[in-house]
Amino acid sequence: MKNIKTIFLALTFLTIILFSLIYLSSCDEGPTEPEIEPGRRDYVWEVDTLKMPFFSSLHRIWGSNENDVWAVGPGGDLSNTIYHYDGEEWTTDGISRGISPISIWGFASNNVWIGGLEGRIWHFDGTDWKENFRLPHPQFLFSGFMDIYGDQPNDVYAVGFVDSTDGRKGMIFHYDGVEWESVNIVSTHTTLARIKRGLKTSKNYFIRGIVENDWAEDTTKILMFDGKKLIEIYSAIDTKDKTNFIQNINDEMIFVIGYSLNKYYKSQFVKFYDINESNFGIQIFGRSLKDIFLGMKGGIAHYNGNNIQYLIEIDENRVSEFTAFEKNVFFLAYDFNKGLNLVYKGTIK
Repeated sequence: MKNIKTIFLALTFLTIILFSLIYLSSCDEGPTEPEIEPGRRDYVWEVDTLKMPFFSSLHRIWGSNENDVWAVGPGGDLSNTIYHYDGEEWTTDGISRGISPISIWGFASNNVWIGGLEGRIWHFDGTDWKENFRLPHPQFLFSGFMDIYGDQPNDVYAVGFVDSTDGRKGMIFHYDGVEWESVNIVSTHTTLARIKRGLKTSKNYFIRGIVENDWAEDTTKILMFDGKKLIEIYSAIDTKDKTNFIQNINDEMIFVIGYSLNKYYKSQFVKFYDINESNFGIQIFGRSLKDIFLGMKGGIAHYNGNNIQYLIEIDENRVSEFTAFEKNVFFLAYDFNKGLNLVYKGTIK
């Protein structure tokens, strides 16, 4: 009888240990994230035409909400380079400003940055646009801030290029909430064209670079940036099947390489979808990995985690940029035949 009690107590003890281990293991895994729902495709579309002189094009778009959207682009007429949408119409105030803008990023309706040619950065405080920084090197023949991006108002990066007698070099500037300062990077003959970061996947920033060649195909690059140094992680001749594009989608970095969507994991690109569309124009935008918009040569398509479907067909218009909100999406496009800038606004039914 004593042996039976001993065996029973031992089995009870082992059972308690087993259930404890299972419980602790499940706690370590943390809460299970909800399944991502496929993005909707039932949009109602409208289009606005924004007139800029001399066949100039709008390059970037950003908004704090669907009733506060900005679109900017360089042009020969500096009074028609900054447009604003208030929920009803697009307008420009017609004020000529000393900046030819090519990039925009913001954090609120009273905290918006634009970067432009000649190494200039302007800021909008909710009332006025004012010059905030100018590259202090008159020996540079030409310069420009191609992109601005930041996670916080006191942690913003601007990337671009400078041309001098030594050729073209990439540049990075950082804003700490007080002033812009140059980041001392190893000299690279690369135009730094786009910077993004997805904190769900990496603390590092990723930069798209282009090396322009006069007598051969350009070279496209992806560089990783930790705030101090650049590390090249991709380089190829800039042909359609090897070119690249980088995008932050729901705080995850997605890399377009040729006709595929990729993530970057353990120092290598991991493909998760092939885009079997010959009209794919490289650009992607989105709210989640199941709600990705694709710029096509003939319109705007959508990937819902399963397949790709055209949302709207646009003859001869090239989509360039995008911003999105809960029920609205805005796309910049350019009509090459007529020289018109278009904004396509989609509203979920």
